[in-house]
Amino acid sequence: MITWISSYPKSGNTWMRAFLSAYQHQAININNFGHGFVYDDSCTIAYQSVCSLPVGWLKKDTWLLLRGAALLWINHLHQGKDCYVKTHNQMATVRGVEMFPDVLTRNAIYIVRDPRDVAPSLARHMEHEEDIDRAIYSMCNVTQAIDKKEKARNYIGRWDDHVEGWTNTGGMDRLPVRYEDMVRSPEKTFIRVLSFLKWPVVRKRLEIALELTKLSKLRAQEEQFGFNQKSEDAGFFFGKSDEIGRGRKQLTEPQVACIEKAFGSTMRKWGYLN
Repeated sequence: MITWISSYPKSGNTWMRAFLSAYQHQAININNFGHGFVYDDSCTIAYQSVCSLPVGWLKKDTWLLLRGAALLWINHLHQGKDCYVKTHNQMATVRGVEMFPDVLTRNAIYIVRDPRDVAPSLARHMEHEEDIDRAIYSMCNVTQAIDKKEKARNYIGRWDDHVEGWTNTGGMDRLPVRYEDMVRSPEKTFIRVLSFLKWPVVRKRLEIALELTKLSKLRAQEEQFGFNQKSEDAGFFFGKSDEIGRGRKQLTEPQVACIEKAFGSTMRKWGYLN
């Protein structure tokens, strides 16, 4: 059964999965989180495994029709045991396709981050670091999607719709986690995560996992070995600092005002605005 590790892009998804991998294996390889961890729900191999044609020939809408079969293949690959799958997709039904079928889902962890910090990080990830305005526009776009060569389309949508969809709809059991709490209170926050997943909390394993997944150590691995999950022409995936509010310092006053106007209601709900 699938445990979804979900977030809007650049909100701490990779850090969450790195911690879970480090806790489980007592080691960390940023380019291979190990058995049970699936890169994401748009990975080519899952779709190719359920399609007789080369998936590169297919239109993106056709990939969508294969989603249910691809998720079933992922579940079968793990022989019905728990597996942990990254997703940036909205909690939605897209063109009649249920993106997260209950029959294959155990539960979900959802990470939310202040959109004022997401914007500049997203700009770097989307390979237009000097154009934060473009990143903000994408965060406000109800039809925003991420397309990469020979991968399934990610249906992202607006930042606030993404957060509300994953945290307010009924159905699957889920644990919302703020990125800021991962930074400020990592031990307390990750104990909550382990308890939610019904993993035994072992103090020594926890201490080792927290040490292994410090941002400085993840960045050092990326500098030495590269990181296979980042965009080809983007800069380093792991930043030099996890300082809360560091991203928003890169924004102009009009950019901050735009984000707060667009997402104010949801930001207040999550403690990002008074």
